[in-house]
This record gives sequence, structure tokens and C-alpha cells, in this order.
Amino acid sequence: MAALKYRLNDLGATRAVYITDFSQGDHFKMCYLAAEKIGWVKPKKHKLEHIGFGTVMGDDGKRFKTRSGETVRLVDLLDEAVKRMETSLNERIEAGGAIITKEQVPEIAAAMGYGAVKLSEGRNRRSPLNPLQAQPLTIQN
Repeated sequence: MAALKYRLNDLGATRAVYITDFSQGDHFKMCYLAAEKIGWVKPKKHKLEHIGFGTVMGDDGKRFKTRSGETVRLVDLLDEAVKRMETSLNERIEAGGAIITKEQVPEIAAAMGYGAVKLSEGRNRRSPLNPLQAQPLTIQN
């Protein structure tokens, strides 16, 4: 509430967008409603939004806590997805089960790895996100 008040009153913001995991949605709705009821927010002047995304889960099935400092960075998650796709594609080529060449592997692995993360996020909008769940996420910081 203090951060919202500061942004509205001191910085003169007319729009505030908070991007967090979807489980924080109710918290932001309550804050926005409270700010409106106490007169900080004027509906015709201010626009407050919360954009929620899926929750990233660890190997233990519990959600990551950003304040612990032990979370996996998105870039590392994406890199791991691409690496796993490269391994899988190379194994398929060696087994004669792929119609692509080794030269095509990096480009195709990137598209498929990034696509898997994006698909998982979209599909699991209301549930935990671990796009590599079939093979537990074991990235070390």
C-alpha cells in the first residue's frame, strides 16, 4: 500500500502495472480496492493492473521464493530447455529417427525449447509451471 501511495501521490503515476505470479492476484485486487476506498485512486484518472504469470516450481514441488535468492533465472530455464532439446534431437538423429541434419539441431532445438516453456506457461496459466517436469529441473545457481 505504501508503494502504491508513493507512486500515485509522489510520482504522480496515473497507471501502475504489477507483474507477479498469478497467486498474488487477490492481494493486488484488495490493495487496489482499498486504495480506491480511501481516496488515493480515482477510477477515471488512474488505471491499476496486475499481470499474473504461472508459478515456477522447484524439484521438490514447492514454488520458488524469490527472496530466498535460490530461484532459477528465466535465462537459465530457457537455456536448459534448449540444451535438453539438443540432446533429444541428437539422440534421435543417431538412432535414425529424425529427418533433420546435425547442422539444423541448434535452430530447431531453440525453437522447440523456447516453445515448450511458452506452451507450458500458457497451458498452465492457473497451475504450477515447470516446463521440464518430465525431467526434473536441476539447474544450480
